[in-house]
Amino acid sequence: MKAWAGKFVINAGVFFILDYISKGAIFDDRWAIIWAALLLVVLNMIIKPVLKALSLPLTCITFGLFGFVVSALVIGIMDRMMVSVHFESFGQYLIAAVLIAAGDALFIQ
Repeated sequence: MKAWAGKFVINAGVFFILDYISKGAIFDDRWAIIWAALLLVVLNMIIKPVLKALSLPLTCITFGLFGFVVSALVIGIMDRMMVSVHFESFGQYLIAAVLIAAGDALFIQ
């Protein structure tokens, strides 16, 4: 449970940063960021393992880099589920995925 709380904080932090520095990631208000971070944690628990299993051959071929695409797809699903969150392109999903992975690497052990 502690790890998921840490992931929630990292997701929210990345979304706050993206909202501040990026014109391609638009959150209607601060509560949208909180709800988006919470929804992303839930989607990472439910959908991401299935997508990782399905994409295992591509992940092996690309030496793990396809994992960023899987994370970006999960962020895209979150974007489609929330009315108050708007990412302009798949590139924005990838930027968010890389920043979340960096935050996980730095703060989650």
